[in-house]
Amino acid sequence: MHELDSQTADASGAALALHVLGDAWVLRILRSSFRGARRFSDFMRALDVSRAVLTDRLNRLCKDELLQKIELPGAH
Repeated sequence: MHELDSQTADASGAALALHVLGDAWVLRILRSSFRGARRFSDFMRALDVSRAVLTDRLNRLCKDELLQKIELPGAH
């Protein structure tokens, strides 16, 4: 799960969700996922976001278990 500071660790479920999902890019990535984006290139095309920001947010979403990374055969 997401590491929280001591103040957030005592917060309600809604506060935890806001802490994890509060970033605008995270919400856009999740929306794109719900709309069918599956590959890194799908997200890049849909969001017009830098590789660094997208990589960071996707890694965060995987760490928080909101998305799952699956290596596809033949993928780079």
